[in-house]
Amino acid sequence: MSKTHVQDDVIDPYKLHLLDLTLPSFDRTRRLSPKPELNTPIIPGTELTFFPPLVPTEELFADGTDPSYSAPSPFFRRMWAGGEVAFDPHNPLRVGQKLSCETTVEDVQLKGWEKARETGTLDKDTMIFVKQRREVSNEHGFAVVERRTHVYRPELVDLPSAEATGKKQVTLHSDQLPPDEQFTFTPSAHTLFRFSALTFNAHRIHLDPIYSSQQEGHEDRLVHGPMTALLLLRFAHFKMPSENHIAAFKYRATHPLVVDRPLTLNLAWTGERRAAEVWATNQEGIVGMRGSIVFT
Repeated sequence: MSKTHVQDDVIDPYKLHLLDLTLPSFDRTRRLSPKPELNTPIIPGTELTFFPPLVPTEELFADGTDPSYSAPSPFFRRMWAGGEVAFDPHNPLRVGQKLSCETTVEDVQLKGWEKARETGTLDKDTMIFVKQRREVSNEHGFAVVERRTHVYRPELVDLPSAEATGKKQVTLHSDQLPPDEQFTFTPSAHTLFRFSALTFNAHRIHLDPIYSSQQEGHEDRLVHGPMTALLLLRFAHFKMPSENHIAAFKYRATHPLVVDRPLTLNLAWTGERRAAEVWATNQEGIVGMRGSIVFT
């Protein structure tokens, strides 16, 4: 649906070290570990922090997002909706490797537009989903194939006041498996700032409490979608049997997760530990992201 965009990057051990210092330690210790050694396989999902948007500051939108793959006006409110990733277990990404990423817009989907056409008015259910396909290669060929989806909503000023200020309806999942493993931590403003810096992400919903609440209608600054996805993968990697490898991950964001509130990572083994269901919940037990992992 679009031309392929190619971007290069390198797996920098120093940047990986900074990421380790940003995210929580699952063994409940905080020690200054050495930088990862060259040629060491990285934890699957770490590539979510690679290939930052190469956009000059003056070209960013008012909310700090980059215009790449964006929806047209007035759909400026961007959220990370979900994605899926397949990893080649025979060609893991390794520290020090040079990488190339080919990105195309694979699909654009409209939701809630029938009502908008009938009424001539946008509402909170009028959305545009933009789906990217990203193929990451090292010197040995394709290593990761990722699909990621962003959802774009109208600015609050373009919505009726009751919809702009009303609370979102929350769906509780009664079919959730009981967790076999759990880990709880509280992402702070420092956590969000560091992750934004590492990913070259200036989106103000992660950094500016006034903007996030008054302009976007959120409770406070939001935890990054890719950070939550990466945490679920890192938690599964930490808990999985040593002989396993993560082969695939599919996930969906279901509710905003907010700064300075406890966040719990949950994992339930399935298929004799050859697969797992993972999900992240807030302090009220509401699922903010859920996904499934397949191991080899």
